Amino acid sequence: FEMTAAEERFLEESRKYMKDLSTLDSCHQITINRIKKSCGDINEEELGKLGVQLFNCQSLSEKRKTYPCTDAMTLAECTADMDLTTWNSYHIISNRARSICYATRQQQFRLKTEFTVNQLASQAVEQLRLMENLKSDQSKLAHLAAHTVQRVTAGQDRLIGQQRKLSSAYQFTQRSIASSVRSNIHALGQEKALIEEGRQQLTDMTQKLAEKLEHATSEMYKHEEGRKQSHDQILQDLGDVRNKAQDVWSKIDDSTAQMLSYHQESADHYTETLQNLKKMNTTISYLLEAIDSMQTRLDDRITWLAEQFGGTGDKLSTLVTFVLHGGYFLVATFSIVFLKAPMFTRLLLLIVVPINAWCEIKLRSSLSFASLTILMTAVLIG
Repeated sequence: FEMTAAEERFLEESRKYMKDLSTLDSCHQITINRIKKSCGDINEEELGKLGVQLFNCQSLSEKRKTYPCTDAMTLAECTADMDLTTWNSYHIISNRARSICYATRQQQFRLKTEFTVNQLASQAVEQLRLMENLKSDQSKLAHLAAHTVQRVTAGQDRLIGQQRKLSSAYQFTQRSIASSVRSNIHALGQEKALIEEGRQQLTDMTQKLAEKLEHATSEMYKHEEGRKQSHDQILQDLGDVRNKAQDVWSKIDDSTAQMLSYHQESADHYTETLQNLKKMNTTISYLLEAIDSMQTRLDDRITWLAEQFGGTGDKLSTLVTFVLHGGYFLVATFSIVFLKAPMFTRLLLLIVVPINAWCEIKLRSSLSFASLTILMTAVLIG
């Protein structure tokens, strides 16, 4: 069966009275506590249900099968599932149900009574202890009150003595103050005379100071006139300086304009020079390229001629040989034409000069130009 929250609280309270309870005792306590009537007022139907519930307690403690039985169920519904053996056991417990109810209720009453008496005894002992403490505190308070009264009385006596001392001191102070006042009045009279004398001296000094101030004022007026004249002169000089500064600024502006004009002309000339230099650079580059091309072609021609004539590959000497023989051929041709030499001489010149050049290039040995000239002259004359 299930316990409600109220039954759990009841079981918790019962443990205070009955210490540790067994499972069967706890179940009996809860079951009897559920009954709202006295044990003598239970009818047979309720007594039968109580027997079923007590039988369930016995079965629960022995871990046997239990049979649900609530207040809403009838006794027949509670015992419907019981077999013969269970039915007999149920009847045995049911016959003892009322006595178990009385015994449990009596046990609860006895234990509650014992617990209450014990609580009352404990409270009485606690009250006695508190009374003893209160009595002790009252004694201490009375002692402290008496001691306080004594201290207050002694304090009042000391205050009276101090009051008397203060009174005598006050009288002495009054006499001292009166004497001091009289001496102060006399000193004030002397100070008043000194103040009067000082005031007279101050008046004399004031008059002298006024005379000096008048003299200083006249001197200041004179200096002011001189200062005004100097100021006017300074203003005039500043005006001259301003005019000269304006002239200088105008000249500076003119010079600046001229410098800007010169700068513009220089910039234009510089730009034109740069353009000319670019053109010259382009022309020089073109000439260099043309010279390189011409040199390449000339080298190719010389190489070809050297190969044709079977030279050793010295391009410079080959070029010199060709130039010299070419020049010699031209001079000799002009001379023969001028002298109107015969055809044989012309053919001989045409054959001998190339052969001599070939010998110079190929064999490194040839006739000199003087020998060639003598040869051509001999042929022409002969």
